[in-house]
Amino acid sequence: MLEADRRPLPRPPPRTVAILAGTAAAAGAAWLIATREPPPQTPPIPRPLTVQEAERRLELRLTSNTDDDTAAVTCASRLRYGTAISCQVRYTLGGVQPIIVRLTRDGSVDWDIPALR
Repeated sequence: MLEADRRPLPRPPPRTVAILAGTAAAAGAAWLIATREPPPQTPPIPRPLTVQEAERRLELRLTSNTDDDTAAVTCASRLRYGTAISCQVRYTLGGVQPIIVRLTRDGSVDWDIPALR
């Protein structure tokens, strides 16, 4: 008797199905956008340094207050990120040291003594 009273459920109109599917897709896309991790932040490329600014920074780093060892630095060109330039350090006692200078990503000046060949 119960089986005779059972009717199939009516099907919703195709437009209603499309609206519900579109709403679910939009909600899923919004959830994905809201929960994704932001891209990693890279620091901006530092501005190039003039020859005078590069020489001044190097002189401050290479001068020692404890030994009274002063140095004058001469560089060939301005300093840009991603390139290395050649500079010379002249000490008060007459010594000359060639160095290779680079501008780091954080804007500081880094230097190395070139290897002897």
